[in-house]
Amino acid sequence: MSETAQEAQNAKYSVTENGASRNYISSTNEISLDMGRIQATLKKEGTADIEPQEDNESLISGVEDLVNHYNKTVDFLRSNAGQGAEVSRQLRNMVRSLGSEQSLEMAGITANKDGTLSFDKEKLAKNLEEDEALVRDVISGRNGIAQAAFDRGSAGLRANSAGLVQESVRQAESSQNTDGYHFLNTFSKAGAYNLSNYMALGLMMDYFV
Repeated sequence: MSETAQEAQNAKYSVTENGASRNYISSTNEISLDMGRIQATLKKEGTADIEPQEDNESLISGVEDLVNHYNKTVDFLRSNAGQGAEVSRQLRNMVRSLGSEQSLEMAGITANKDGTLSFDKEKLAKNLEEDEALVRDVISGRNGIAQAAFDRGSAGLRANSAGLVQESVRQAESSQNTDGYHFLNTFSKAGAYNLSNYMALGLMMDYFV
């Protein structure tokens, strides 16, 4: 019984997009399309229609994370509003709307009276089914909700450190207790707030990294 080895051949295929066709050669049957966003396997001769599917579940999960981080930041700033004028300024800046009422509604988001946000994932899923392109643009397009949240977080990270802790320092300076250790202890607590402030506001940026 004799066997004859057959040399492997490269796979030849063509891709037609927007009426224009291009020919390609691949050393394997595994190919990438649309700049690597689509993976396909060549099994036999023939034609196939390929339509990229957007991952709506990831988008919904991302918006939910964004809302949760936003609310944590607002709660943190509100609970420390007495620390300094800069904290209050950050809070006022943060609770300004991330978009028009209509835009927020399309993203399944509702602005609460206390400055926090509520998220309805079922509503967002429904809106994506009705007009996916528009909803995605409202959320992640230029000047969209995600960009607005990113800008608020960035502004918080650039906050003046002295303004964040001025109230704690003022209390320490005006205290009748002139013990140096007492002063340092008070300031260290303020410094801990300063660090926590940057960590909390950093949550707003985690979503975009």
